Amino acid sequence: MKAIKTFSYERGNSFSTYASRCIENEILMTFRSDKKNASAVYLDEVISVDKDGNNLSLYEILNDNAVSVDIQVENKIMYKKIEEIIDNKLSEREREIIKKRYGLKGEIPRTQNELADELNISRSYISRLEKKAIEIIKTNCNFNKI
Repeated sequence: MKAIKTFSYERGNSFSTYASRCIENEILMTFRSDKKNASAVYLDEVISVDKDGNNLSLYEILNDNAVSVDIQVENKIMYKKIEEIIDNKLSEREREIIKKRYGLKGEIPRTQNELADELNISRSYISRLEKKAIEIIKTNCNFNKI
């Protein structure tokens, strides 16, 4: 409401930009005014509800989907390392399940049940192979050294 009352197009901003800044400022002012609770706020804590009734966390409200270049580079390095492990350390069956389960290398992600039907094996066997493959990937990935 404050944004509606105080918006002036002469300043050169769009209303949506102005309103989003007003909302951010109100959130920050609320946190600053209540120092007792400011230390107990978690990013995943539900702080609001959207128009469809879904819970909104502080992370979802503040996240602008902008990922820094260094994080993008780090993610690419990790992805390449995981691809190497998948190609070189997993059995052919484990490799096939991981690629199809998680949609790697152009595959469409599938559920364990879908894979079981496609490969004509039990869902529990898919689950065991998936867990084993993930453990191999974890064991061979030392991301602290990247």
